[in-house]
Amino acid sequence: MAANDLLAPPTEAELNLCLSPGPGAAKPSATLLSRRSCEHTPTWQRFNVRGRRFDQQFSHLYSKRYAQMKGATWAAARARWANSGARAVERIVQLKEGERTFCCGVLYKQMKLRQSVIDEYQRELAISGAVYPLEDYTSSEDALDIEDDSGRMRLAGDVAALPVHLLATGLTAAVLGVMGADGEFVVEDWCVPGVPPPLENTNGAVAPKAEPEGDEGPYLLLASGLGFGGATDPMPAAMLVDFVAGRLGGAADRSDVGANICRVILAGNSMAPLQDGERLRDKNLPAADQERIAGPLYQLDAMLAQLASACPVDVMPGADDASSVAMPQQPFHRSLLPTACRYSSLQRPPNPYEALVEGRLVLGSSGQPVTDLLKFTRPAAPKPKGENDDGDDEGNATEAEGAAAADFTLSALERMLGWRHMAPTAPDTLPCYPFYNEDPFVLEHCPQVFFAGNQKAFGQRLIDAPGGGKCLLLSVPKFDETREAVLVNLRTLEASTLSFHADLLC
Repeated sequence: MAANDLLAPPTEAELNLCLSPGPGAAKPSATLLSRRSCEHTPTWQRFNVRGRRFDQQFSHLYSKRYAQMKGATWAAARARWANSGARAVERIVQLKEGERTFCCGVLYKQMKLRQSVIDEYQRELAISGAVYPLEDYTSSEDALDIEDDSGRMRLAGDVAALPVHLLATGLTAAVLGVMGADGEFVVEDWCVPGVPPPLENTNGAVAPKAEPEGDEGPYLLLASGLGFGGATDPMPAAMLVDFVAGRLGGAADRSDVGANICRVILAGNSMAPLQDGERLRDKNLPAADQERIAGPLYQLDAMLAQLASACPVDVMPGADDASSVAMPQQPFHRSLLPTACRYSSLQRPPNPYEALVEGRLVLGSSGQPVTDLLKFTRPAAPKPKGENDDGDDEGNATEAEGAAAADFTLSALERMLGWRHMAPTAPDTLPCYPFYNEDPFVLEHCPQVFFAGNQKAFGQRLIDAPGGGKCLLLSVPKFDETREAVLVNLRTLEASTLSFHADLLC
């Protein structure tokens, strides 16, 4: 055979022989699936902090919060008490004793069990006994104050008129009642601004596009708490990647669900918390320790590279991730994910997250605002001292307890919408950047999907929004504990879970 013949391209018959399956091999599928695309417009820019300064006071943040929400709160108050005969008082300092009035301000909750900054220093310096954080700081002795730019006063009233256990520091609210001789304002009723209007009332329609009858999706996949570097089995996370990439599941799973996943959102805690975080304070770390600490990042980078090669991905930072502690958490630095950042399909949003996905406004966090709020509020009024039930064992939570935990999360999200604020306890108990010009956590528009990541269990609730719209509230569970991701149909606003258990492969 001549040398030129060896360099000649293969014939069609030779190609068919090489590509044909061997004896006993399954025939390749004749259907080639294409991933469904969707429009994606980031609107999270207000959570990106530019020119960070930490020499300003948090009082500016509360002042801006009240200024941004004052108009909506007064409008709700005047509409609610238009026929009450009470007089509206613009400033707290102008209230008169014995007169039935209503006013607006920012609430502050006095809590006996709440930790102080001094407790943290005492624990760090070991100058007192250990102070352990609680899951619930509420008690029957909690009290509320309300303040504006003119002054502060104590609120009083029974639970029916003033449910202290449901309210938290940082809310903008209006109260109706009478100022007593002791300076306390006896509350008869209260109100908050209410769910904000949808985005379409402000800058054009964002209704979902019409889909052919029977068409699946498009789907949005949400997962949180992957926990790379922890003690959990990494196989479920690998199964999640394979499912999105179309390498796992039957033909119907790949065509009806997998191919219709248009975007994946990883809602924080993709890395497990460091077991020896104190070592990071050391000026010099041995090479072995550096490699061990950086190991979870290498694993996360490799997984994100696989995922981004198959589907658009938004990876948010969380409480356990390599990002800032203060809210809003800033995006992962690209040097932490060098391989994954080579893909243009990978985006690194801040925490909280906000974007228009296929005409739906999607808003959510990695869970810190909800978790913090649940520590300082309680769905039911707390029992008097000595009558509190014993705490639940989270490690042995039953199915009923999981459903209750999801319900608490959904109720917290619903209250946040009514308060028009997604992080009301910041900066009081939730670390937060000291914003000077605005409060970015104020909700100007009602989202169609509002989620909280890293929760104990999955839950969903569809509520009414102004203008006849709907809002889907989502409790996204911790993946490393539940092995569950959440699938949202952006057309119908229905959610379901996808379970990835390694024992299913056996």
